[in-house]
Amino acid sequence: MLYNMHISYIMKLLVPLLTVFFAVPFLTSCGDDSENADFECADTRIKFNTAVVECNNLVISNESGGEAPYTYSIDTRNFQSEAVFEDLPAKSYTVSVKDMNSCSGILSVTIINSLAINAVVDASNITVSASGGKEPYTYAIDEKGFQIEATFTNLPAGTYKMSVKDDLGCVTTTDAIIG
Repeated sequence: MLYNMHISYIMKLLVPLLTVFFAVPFLTSCGDDSENADFECADTRIKFNTAVVECNNLVISNESGGEAPYTYSIDTRNFQSEAVFEDLPAKSYTVSVKDMNSCSGILSVTIINSLAINAVVDASNITVSASGGKEPYTYAIDEKGFQIEATFTNLPAGTYKMSVKDDLGCVTTTDAIIG
């Protein structure tokens, strides 16, 4: 039996510059470099669900197939034991779940709920605007007393932490300086 990692190694020797840019369909993501590996991933299917919850947090759940414990990655390189990834910027991620035998399942996930904030200072007033996330928005200074009105008036000189919260409860902040 020719071990899958050896095939991968041979491919890297034969085509060192191209191995980054293509995947050979018959190769599987399985095992380590040990000579004693007696398992294969060809018949192993790792299945899982993903959900974007509480703003830009990604949760992986309902893992099945392979052998627990599972590890998790959003870039197929850096794995962790926790199935939650927090404060992710909006973009596409290649989510991978790997079992104890290094067999993995991969799924592409796009986070689109990126809440952006802008603050405009005019004399003693600050007007906050937001985009992204889910409307309606509410606004606050120092995340206290969120309100519908986006303009804060008659503020003394100083630095203010302006916050916007969307309908999902996602909050983002920016500093605004008066004076």
